[in-house]
Amino acid sequence: LRGEDELATKHWLAVAEHDPDDQYGLSMLGWRDYTQGRPAEALAAFERAEAIEPYFAKINYHMALALVKLERWPEAIERLRRLLVIDPNHVEGCLPLCQALRINHRPEEALPQARRAVELTRGESLDALAALAGTYAELGQFKEAESTAGKMLNI
Repeated sequence: LRGEDELATKHWLAVAEHDPDDQYGLSMLGWRDYTQGRPAEALAAFERAEAIEPYFAKINYHMALALVKLERWPEAIERLRRLLVIDPNHVEGCLPLCQALRINHRPEEALPQARRAVELTRGESLDALAALAGTYAELGQFKEAESTAGKMLNI
């Protein structure tokens, strides 16, 4: 947070070396790479972190984000589905899964994810409502799309 990237990297590498049962250092190295526009390197670090703690929602979410950046759609979709098994209430997982499915011309599979995102945000998230309206439109359900868009205007 203080902008001392080299020092942070040194400490994260030390965590990975000296506490091989703790995924934190590797996860943070992956997040650093992701935020600096290196999704392939991030994915490699996240994969090493996942080997330590495979059933950790945050690692799966970050892996999915890296896979989306790399446009590795089948793997990203699989990773997001896994995330939602680990944490069914992970709204940040529902929206990218919905988007990835829509990008891959699978709006019928995206619809439940968009609905779940709206449910989890109690209908108060413009992003979730936009995803739902767009999915409805792609499915030709224009009345539902218009109704959902109306809810967005009310917010």
